[in-house]
Amino acid sequence: MNKPFMLTPANSFIGTPDCDCDCACSLPTLSSDRMTIAAQSWHQAPHQIIWHNADWTALFLPHGPTSLVVLNAEGRRIWERFTMPYRPCSSEEEAFIAQAAASGLLWPAQTPPPAPTPEAAPTQLSAWLHLTNACNLRCDYCYLHKTAARMSSETGIRIVDRLIEEAKRHHYPGIKLKYAGGEPLINFQTLQSIQVYAEKRVAAAGLALETVLITNGTLLDETNLMFLKEHHIRLAVSLDGLGASHDSQRHFADGRGSFEIISQNLALARRLGIQPLINITITGKNASHLPELVAFLLQKGYRFTFNLYRENIFAQDQTALALEDERIIQALLTSLDIIDANLPAWSLLGALTDRANLHSTHQYTCSAGRNYLVFDHNGRIAQCQMLIHRPVSDLNDPTPLETVQLASTAFANDRSALKIVPADKKSECTDCPWRYYCAGGCPLEAKRATGSFASRSPNCQIYQAIFPRLLELEARRLVHHHQTETTDRSRSVSNQPAAL
Repeated sequence: MNKPFMLTPANSFIGTPDCDCDCACSLPTLSSDRMTIAAQSWHQAPHQIIWHNADWTALFLPHGPTSLVVLNAEGRRIWERFTMPYRPCSSEEEAFIAQAAASGLLWPAQTPPPAPTPEAAPTQLSAWLHLTNACNLRCDYCYLHKTAARMSSETGIRIVDRLIEEAKRHHYPGIKLKYAGGEPLINFQTLQSIQVYAEKRVAAAGLALETVLITNGTLLDETNLMFLKEHHIRLAVSLDGLGASHDSQRHFADGRGSFEIISQNLALARRLGIQPLINITITGKNASHLPELVAFLLQKGYRFTFNLYRENIFAQDQTALALEDERIIQALLTSLDIIDANLPAWSLLGALTDRANLHSTHQYTCSAGRNYLVFDHNGRIAQCQMLIHRPVSDLNDPTPLETVQLASTAFANDRSALKIVPADKKSECTDCPWRYYCAGGCPLEAKRATGSFASRSPNCQIYQAIFPRLLELEARRLVHHHQTETTDRSRSVSNQPAAL
């Protein structure tokens, strides 16, 4: 008899790629103490079977704490005993409950139906550092008005000092810096000054530091790439297609395409030992070519994320960029089919979901307005990078995080540029099984489309069409890599020399 076994994204040995939103993730805290387990009855939590074969069954858990549990045949046999409240009668069942309770698959029968697992306390205070308004590209969907303005090293150093003060005052264990723009490498010397200063000051304050560079990739060279490597700065590069499909919406100011130079620079980064994350923005222009880009990236071994175009006043050719649900859904599903044939070694749940995240339940789409500060080149502070032109505070504010948080609550005045509304307060999402994973989508998009921050995302139909297929793929990926690891381990043991 096989030992009961389950796979979840949380216990997988596979890592997850970074993304540009900071959703809090949490795991359950139900006791796995043997006496506690044996003393009560258990029953199945709400679930949907999304994929199965003779050996494995994948279950979606709408209430979390994780979205996905994959049972082997023995695990499913035991799980089916809990259709009605059931008390374990064997050590085998107790061992299964310990795993199932930790994943949210089973729940104590004496307690009310499971509510969404509370979000874990944030471990980072995140900050977007807008190093410059300048950019050598003129991407069709960019939300910035281009100028030559740049952040000075002095302003960057003041930002670091203020972030340390805020992190200490609010008990954040770490700080995350996102270097962005414009094209931040136009102001590379300032980036270097900020990074070196931050490493010393953050460490002296007893805090952890995480940094990422978000770039268009055209200015990467051996000098700045080696600096990124030496200072452990992660690299995120925008790439929207192959050749003409990329160039149609990401081109230089003089109209020349940028694909060739970016592809060369990505190859250089790889040769220097840097693994870039590819950010793909999906629009009406490039959607039909998304599958060929996905196939290319998988073949080359790049990790990537999907982001849907967000309308803004500075975007060019808005009619062509606009998202048509059926076209986007078809492009995404075809791309997922390609991924199915070449399953990667990284989790899909936080990378291919736009502003949603299927790793674990959460009430808010991202950390904007809560644990996030956006600094423009002058040190003014906004709630979100999409609102960088509407600052609510600056470096002279003694309590900038509280200012941003207050400006973002439902109690803020009607002129507030952003109000964040938890998923449970969005009436249109009440009956949706995905509400604790997408949290209603980007509130700015909802406001633009409907006039209300509390409305569901205008991309809701796209989300609901791809989420089930995405969970199925993640289940198949977990099984594939579990089986591969098991086979490799068995071969390693069989190849060991016999004991004398």
